[in-house]
Amino acid sequence: MRVAVADVGTNSSHLLIAEAAQGDAGGFRVLDALKDRTRLGECLDGAGNLSPEGEDRLASALTRFRELASAAGVAEVHVYATSALREAPNGAEVAGRMLARTGVYPAIISGEREGELTYLGAAHAVELGEDNVLLDLGGGSLEFVRGAGSKVMWARSVARFTSARATPGVAFRPRSTRAEQFAQVMPCTVNSAVCVLVGLGAVGGTGWLTEGSSEAGG
Repeated sequence: MRVAVADVGTNSSHLLIAEAAQGDAGGFRVLDALKDRTRLGECLDGAGNLSPEGEDRLASALTRFRELASAAGVAEVHVYATSALREAPNGAEVAGRMLARTGVYPAIISGEREGELTYLGAAHAVELGEDNVLLDLGGGSLEFVRGAGSKVMWARSVARFTSARATPGVAFRPRSTRAEQFAQVMPCTVNSAVCVLVGLGAVGGTGWLTEGSSEAGG
């Protein structure tokens, strides 16, 4: 069975097309992938709403995703939208318009659910111990997740920015300092035998740090 899944973030949107492995072993084989630098964070107005330009960027990306999936023999693309649409007051309306324009619906998920999915993805790719803390630093939010092996114990999300594009060229202003953000979640990690993984969506790529070794991807 082939599946197509996409993530709509604040800086970029990603599509992954994969085929489930045969038998009871589980796993999957990646058939194709696409990254679109939609940069929706640049298209938030002073009230935090996604602008028409942002909607056009998103519609273009979703159309490309749908076409690529169709060419791979996948009829439906499962799209999950995170911080940009989650924080935008008109996010739900935008999602509805995307379905009408592109035939693809970007389901808006909570920050906690985003953290859970990120942890599960990391657990599939990296061998984790029995007590771990994952940090996902995205373009618009910061997720902390604590887990035991492949099981999520708790997840918390902190919005990193509030929109402030009242004038051209001003996309964001910090909602709180980084020290304040960490202070909200670090007490929950004090007793953990911490193995920290870091996703760097805020700089347009993804990286992992695990106990003295590191890997990074674009």
